Amino acid sequence: GGMIAAEILNNEDAVDFIKNKLRSYRKDKLLREPLQNELVLGYDPFSYDRTPIIADMYKNPHMPVSGPSQQGKSSMVEYALRGRQSIILNAIPDNFSSLDPIERITDYEEMIYILGELINAGRSKEPLYVVIDEMLQLVIDGKKKVTELIMKLLAKAAHQNIFIIGITQSSEKEVVKCKHLFNTRVCFRVVDDSSYKVVLGYTPDEQILLPRHFYYLTDHKGVGCTYDLSL
Repeated sequence: GGMIAAEILNNEDAVDFIKNKLRSYRKDKLLREPLQNELVLGYDPFSYDRTPIIADMYKNPHMPVSGPSQQGKSSMVEYALRGRQSIILNAIPDNFSSLDPIERITDYEEMIYILGELINAGRSKEPLYVVIDEMLQLVIDGKKKVTELIMKLLAKAAHQNIFIIGITQSSEKEVVKCKHLFNTRVCFRVVDDSSYKVVLGYTPDEQILLPRHFYYLTDHKGVGCTYDLSL
């Protein structure tokens, strides 16, 4: 047995074969086909086989994603929404480029219109995800009408099979005052540790998050890492 193992280890083709098999195994586990109401947020960085972290929107509807720029917020949401129905509001053109949303809207009046239509809509046949990028900026810019409509939609959307994902660089109280309506929560690395509790509703165990790592709360809590969008 030892001689065979040694021969395999000394054979570059065999080593590549084993590595590719392992990658394939991990990718299969990583890309297991989730249901339309399940979002794969990332994986457990402390698991040997990159166990996926899955948020079930039926159990824990709506999700804020908070953290500074370049930490992985948009990439996490983009990966999670592949193959999902989505409407993207207030996002720059380069973000979410791999998605094919029903609508991509940046105009303020159009955002008011589409949010009003969603509030009055019936139940969506398939889960519909409404991504609101730079949610804090809407508040800072005094976009009160949009903010009011977002609150109204949050209060009833889950019954319509519609789920809100709000992305923000800050954890200001103006954004998270409706935190009780968000049942899945994600926070990337921040400078002020007190911000974690503001967003998540709990104080995580003390540790320094690496880039692309985040704290989360679903029906359980923990640390996750975003997937590479190239996979």
